Amino acid sequence: MTKEPQEHSIAAGRHAAADGVPLPTHVEEAIQAIAAMHAAHREEASWLDRLIDRITAAVAKASFLFCVAAVLVLWVLANTLSQRAGLGAFDALPFPLLALCVSCAALFIAILILASQRRADRLANLREQMTLETVLLNTQKASKLIDLMEEFRRDSPNVKDRIDLEAMEMSGMPDHETVLNAIQEINDNLPPEG
Repeated sequence: MTKEPQEHSIAAGRHAAADGVPLPTHVEEAIQAIAAMHAAHREEASWLDRLIDRITAAVAKASFLFCVAAVLVLWVLANTLSQRAGLGAFDALPFPLLALCVSCAALFIAILILASQRRADRLANLREQMTLETVLLNTQKASKLIDLMEEFRRDSPNVKDRIDLEAMEMSGMPDHETVLNAIQEINDNLPPEG
């Protein structure tokens, strides 16, 4: 009977540890849950969301910075040289057209970043929710384990029976709403930032 779960773990595990041993089933399931969350996040993105993410990724590269710097230098050089040659600059000093273009580009990039960050925040919120659910589940499991160990201690004839108030308190299922209200009360009483 003990071989079946192990065989199932090896068969089900697509991922392997560094030593080549397949990951345990529960770890593989966690990896699959995270991958499914990311896949769902990608799938629910509209074409506009994906376009914004691609443009933001391109703007975030160092090559974009060098291209912008090169365009600025060429703009200033072209205008300065054409003015010195007497041809008349299309954007003479102090370069008002350049200032307008740079301001519009900065506004455009800021909006792109905010839109992309908003989408990334949705994924971060999903991760936080998954973490919170895991913590709550682990708290319940730990509480149950403590309760079972205390029951075993009470029922075992070889162990001296005693009252352990801390274990009794820890074995009770926590009231998550009370904990949430206490955290909210602490946050409400914190001095404002700034």
